[in-house]
Amino acid sequence: MDAEHRGRYWWAGELLGGKTVLDAGCGTGYGLEILAEAGAASLTGIDVDGGAVAESRARGERCGATVLQGDLQILELDDDSFDAAVCFETIEHLESPQRGLAELRRVVRPGGMILVSSPNPDVYPPGNEHHRHELRPEELLGLVQEHFGCVQMYLQHAWLASAIEPAENGSNGHSNGAGASPVPVRRSAIQRPRGTTFTIVVGCDEGAPRPSALVSMADPFEVRWWQERVDRAAAQNGAARAEETRALEAERRAAEAEARAASLAERLEQVNKSLIDANQELAQMPLLKHRLAEMHELKASLDTRLGEVLGSRSWQATGFLRKASRALKLQR
Repeated sequence: MDAEHRGRYWWAGELLGGKTVLDAGCGTGYGLEILAEAGAASLTGIDVDGGAVAESRARGERCGATVLQGDLQILELDDDSFDAAVCFETIEHLESPQRGLAELRRVVRPGGMILVSSPNPDVYPPGNEHHRHELRPEELLGLVQEHFGCVQMYLQHAWLASAIEPAENGSNGHSNGAGASPVPVRRSAIQRPRGTTFTIVVGCDEGAPRPSALVSMADPFEVRWWQERVDRAAAQNGAARAEETRALEAERRAAEAEARAASLAERLEQVNKSLIDANQELAQMPLLKHRLAEMHELKASLDTRLGEVLGSRSWQATGFLRKASRALKLQR
C-alpha cells in the first residue's frame, strides 16, 4: 500500500514541477512532501479529517505547504486558484463524486489539469465501509470528461516483484525517492482484461501530457513475515473451528435437552389426565358405598324372605309337585 500511494505522487511529480498545486484529500501529507521535492511552485493541501490535517500541517511546515481542513465537495477556495489539482484515492469517499469533480474544475484555471485516482471495484477487495462510490475505469473516465475536453486514462497495477540490484551501496537497493536508477522491467504474468487495481485519469483543456511509466517499490517482500502470518491465521482458524465444534456440540445438547423436556412434558400431561380421571372416580365413591350398603340390606331382606318361604308349610306340602314337574321336563 505504501508503494501504491507514494507511487502515484512520484508519477504525478513529473507533470507538476513549477505549478501551483492543490492536493485534495492530502491525508497525512506525505504526498505534499513528494510534490515539493518534485519542484511544485506552491502547494495547498486540504482534508476533511482533523487528525490527518494536524499531521499534514507538521509536514507542510517542512516543505512550505499550506494545509486546510475542509470538504472537497464544498471547497472554500477562489475560482481559478491553481494550475493543477491531484485527488488520489479520495473521490470514492464522497457522497457526490460529481460535485467533488465540479469543485476541482472550478478552482483549476483554464488550461490547467487535474489528476484523479480511484480503486476498481472489479479487482479491489470489497467491504471498505468508508467508500461510498467505487468507480470502474470507464466510469471515472466519463466523470472527468464532463469537465475537461482532453482526457487520458492510466492504469496502476499492484504486482508482486523480485528486484535484483547492486549491493555495494550498502542500502540493499532501497530508495526513498523518485530518483532511483531506472531498471528493466520484465513480467512473468499478463494483466487480465479489466484487471487494473487503480485507475488514474488526467484531465486538461488541451494537449494531455504524457508522463513516463513508473514502478514504485516499497519494503521487500519478506517470506518469513508472511509465513508467520499464515501460521498465525491457521492457528486462529483452528481455534475458530474448535470453537465452532464446541458451539455445535452445545447446540446438539441443547436440542436433546429440549427434546427430553418435551417428552417429559407430554408424560406429565398424561399423568395429569389420569389423575383427573382418578379424582372423578374417587368423587363417585361415597355414592357407590351408599348403593352397596343398600344392596347388602336388600340381599339380607331377600335372604330372610327366602328362608321364610322355604320353611313354610305350603312350600313343604307342594314339594312332590315340583319333583313331578322336573320329571316330566326330563321325559320331554
